[in-house]
Amino acid sequence: MIIPTNRVDSWLDEAVQSALDSSDVSIEVIVVINGPASFEPRSWTADPRVVLVHERSRLGPTRAMIEGVARARGEFVARLDADDRMLPLRLSEQVARLRAQPTAPLVGTATSRITPEGEPAGNIRMPSGDDVRRHLVLFNCIPHSSVMLRRSALEEVGGYDESLEQMEDYDLILRLSVLGPVPVLTSLLTEYRIHPGQLSRGATPYGLHIQRISVARRTLGRALGMNRLSVAARDALWRAAQYARYHRVTRPGHEY
Repeated sequence: MIIPTNRVDSWLDEAVQSALDSSDVSIEVIVVINGPASFEPRSWTADPRVVLVHERSRLGPTRAMIEGVARARGEFVARLDADDRMLPLRLSEQVARLRAQPTAPLVGTATSRITPEGEPAGNIRMPSGDDVRRHLVLFNCIPHSSVMLRRSALEEVGGYDESLEQMEDYDLILRLSVLGPVPVLTSLLTEYRIHPGQLSRGATPYGLHIQRISVARRTLGRALGMNRLSVAARDALWRAAQYARYHRVTRPGHEY
């Protein structure tokens, strides 16, 4: 489990503890702290299952994940945002699915929303099932915080793209999706915290990341045998949605 963060606070404490509370699975939790020059020890820093990586310079989310992946030793690599939480059975259920579906490069989970205080705030409406790749051609329907990746697949596609500081998760998921079916568990096993500082809300609707996503979407569409015009129409809709989100036409917390 990799948890990248640029702050050390109670939300990070909750995220780490929720990962440490995982049941029926052997786990290492790699916390990549980038930015703070120093911080007081937390309750979890002495846990032998925690690997603490403290980078005093701001790595950004992509490089922080790359650093975390480099430290990880397991067959599977999971992600949790530092402001989110997970349920104890999440990792064991994801491992079971990847073992049962050996051609799947990754697996996500159904996800619920929580308030800044950690109270329930409704579920994220998203597709689930044995293969959601056709939905991925239209939009990123898998919250990054819910993902578990097969390490061999991650290595096959070259990992996270270091040149991307925005939408690196969608880019990676699209590239992985060419390798095989992408399941999303129906169980609500990840909790996504809604708050004003979320990075996803600040992603610009133009730039290199938009170009890369469009290319990866077309590549996946071809792999799935989809009509080229249908994929192009989906791409146009997605681009329009990015402008709407960026200019706050959509409501905060409704990115998915």
